[in-house]
Order: sequence, then C-alpha cells, then structure tokens
Amino acid sequence: MENPTSVLNFSDFIIHYGTQSLYLNEGFAFREITPETWTGHSEFFTQVHSILFVCEGSMTVKFNGRDYLLPRNGFSDVIDLVPIEITAISNDLRAFHLLFTENFLSNLIKNSPPFPFSYMMEMTESPVWVISESDRTTYLNRLSSINAVLRNVSHHFQGEMLKNAFWMFLLDVADTYLHRGKAQSKDQEPNHLRSLFFRFMQMLPKYVSENHSVSFFASQL
Repeated sequence: MENPTSVLNFSDFIIHYGTQSLYLNEGFAFREITPETWTGHSEFFTQVHSILFVCEGSMTVKFNGRDYLLPRNGFSDVIDLVPIEITAISNDLRAFHLLFTENFLSNLIKNSPPFPFSYMMEMTESPVWVISESDRTTYLNRLSSINAVLRNVSHHFQGEMLKNAFWMFLLDVADTYLHRGKAQSKDQEPNHLRSLFFRFMQMLPKYVSENHSVSFFASQL
C-alpha cells in the first residue's frame, strides 16, 4: 500500500506541524527537517513560498513535477507559489525549511526587493544551488537568528524582529547570487533575457492591479 501524500497550504501546515515548527500567524514558519521530524511520506506544499537549505545529508524534492536532488549545502528558493513535494530524505539529513505566504513576502519586499529580475528567471529555470562553505556559515548564522526570534514569543516586537532577521537572510542570498556572477548588467544580459525584461515591463502596468504574483507574469512570458 502506498504511503499517503500530505497536501498542505500554510494554514494546513500550522495545524499539522505546529508543534514541530516555529511560526507567526502573520504568515511565516520555520522548521528543521531530520529523519526524526519527517513524516516518512511525501509532503506536498501548495500556495506557499518555500526556501530549503540542506546542512547535512541530502533530500529529493519535486518542483512542478520535476525531481531535484539537494545535497549538502544545497539551497533552493522556490519562486512564487510553485507547488513543491519533498519525496525522500537521507538517513543523515539535517535541513531547514522556511515557509511564508505571498502576503507576508509582498509586505516585506514591496518597497525594495533585494533581487534583480534575472534572479527570478534563474530560480524558475534552475532552482537548486550548491553554496560555498563561507556562505554556509553565513546562512547558518542567519537561520539561527530567525530561530531565536521565533522562540522569543514574549518579545513585544517579535514580528518586526523576524522581518528584520529574514530580510538580512534574503540580502545574504542576493549577495551569493551576485557573487556567482549570474546577475549581469542590462548591456551584458543575453538577448532573450533583455527581451523578456522589456516584455515584462510592458505587461506590468496592464496586469499589476489584477495579479501581483511572479508566476502569473512568468507564465505569460
């Protein structure tokens, strides 16, 4: 008999895994995935953004029906509500999973998104990186800060503290991307990326009041 698959949005995740995770009702959750905390069967997440970072071991994840292996130091930023499924983990896995709603992310980055347009395009096409050991140390420190903020439930400004801690983590991710040499200036970008960018800018005024998601624009492009 096949194991069932849990299909979870943010609210479902809190109901099922609230005791094994840290979260804010405003739309942010943080958990550590190990063989002890994993359910043992596939977990399918929908209508949430996800960031995965593997400290030790490995895990297999399916994005939009395609399998990816996240090894040690594997990082994935699942852009804009793309359904993901965690299908398998190694016996020595230690990974972190950040889940957050579109509303939480939009409120955080609406005034100054830290990522260039090319980042969104690359993560849509190649959603898995393997980061350096120096970046690993930085990411673990940021994740530790997020963990500490979420545990400090008595802090009167916990929500703002979390936004700041998560924002700093996103800035480090953006810094990693820029140092990877993947973000290029407008004159250096391949022609197809420039073309996509111009088409995106043409579409933005027409659709922004109706649909704010990146996935919508990506599908149209």
